[in-house]
This record gives sequence, C-alpha cells and structure tokens, in this order.
Amino acid sequence: MTMKSLPVLLLLGAVTLAHARHDRWEDAATAEETIEKTFSVSPSGTAALDLDNIWGSIEVVGTSGKEIRVTVAKTLRAESPSELARAQSEVTLDTTQDGNAVRLYVNGPFRCEEDCDDCWHKRNSRHYVAKMDFKVRVPERIALRLKTVNEGTVSVDNVVGSYEVRNVNGEITMRNVGGSGSVKTVNGDVTVSFRENPREASDFTTVNGTNLRQPGRSS
Repeated sequence: MTMKSLPVLLLLGAVTLAHARHDRWEDAATAEETIEKTFSVSPSGTAALDLDNIWGSIEVVGTSGKEIRVTVAKTLRAESPSELARAQSEVTLDTTQDGNAVRLYVNGPFRCEEDCDDCWHKRNSRHYVAKMDFKVRVPERIALRLKTVNEGTVSVDNVVGSYEVRNVNGEITMRNVGGSGSVKTVNGDVTVSFRENPREASDFTTVNGTNLRQPGRSS
C-alpha cells in the first residue's frame, strides 16, 4: 500500500467543495438520456477498451460475442435551466475506434490537460454536474483501461487480459478475471477474485479502504 498524503488531501478538498456546491441546488434542473453504441472487434484477444469517465460508475462484463456494446445512463443536474442547456452543449461522450481498439472519453471543461489554472476557473464557473453510468459488454479476451473519479464504482467480470483500473472516490471489484495489471483507488475497497493466477507482476492498491485478493487456479 502506498500513501501520498498531500495529493490525497488536496483531492478530497476539491471533491468536498464540489459536492457542497451542487447539494445547495434546491430547485435543480435535470435531464436524462440513454446512449447506446456498438463496435465490432476481434474476440481473439487483440481487442482493447479505454474508458475514461469523471462522474459515474463503470460496469464491464465479458461475453462470447464479437462486439463491444455500450449503454450509458447520462444524467445532468444544474442550478438553472440555462446551466442545464450549457451542460448539454459542453459535455460530450467522444468515441473513437482504431482497428480493435475502442476509446470512450467523457469530455468537457472539467478536463485539465494544459493550463491547470485556466481549467480551475472554467470548471468553477459552471454550475452543473454531468454523470455517466456505463454498462459495457465486451469479448471475454480483451485489454482494459478503465478510469472514473466521483460518485461511482468500477466492476469487471469474466474478462481475461491486461488491465489498468483506476477510481478515486469509490470501490473497485473484479470477479473471475485472468491476466495481469494494476488496480488502484483512493477512497474505497479493492476486491479481486481470479480465475487463474496472474502470470506477470500485478499490484492492487487502496489508500482508505480494504484490499482483498483471492488467488485463482494455476493452469
């Protein structure tokens, strides 16, 4: 277990302020939408999914199919109708496919990739929250890179392949998985059960939670 006190304290402070702000919206304007997308990929083990979320949960289940099937429950909550309209225009789900690699990216002014000071001002001038809860069905053999931050859990079931799974304010649960990789959260439990032992170095980390791993069968 690795703990870096200062970054964690700063992050928790920012999350607390965000929650306090939108919890005061007594007459919040809301909108809900269901997004569905399907991508054809190879089930041979060369498929890859990169899903980068901010607010909301991620559920991934391996199947015998040849597609990545995505269903997203999108919920917008805003201080006023004008802020709701702003959220509808600013927050997008960007999707790309390059061969067998699929990327899903929740985009908006809350992303901080270049000028962090400018990003901070842009984020705090908005008075809305955009939450996306993902349910994804994938070929059983696939490489996964999954990330969310607030108000969501991450779960992975019945998948074999490399993985990188990240959460900040929520738990991570992986069941009947094979392969190897890295699993990390800050505020939540990490629970992993294997169908077979990892064949390469893997790490499973939580700062404020319980870390439970159940070894699998060696094949």
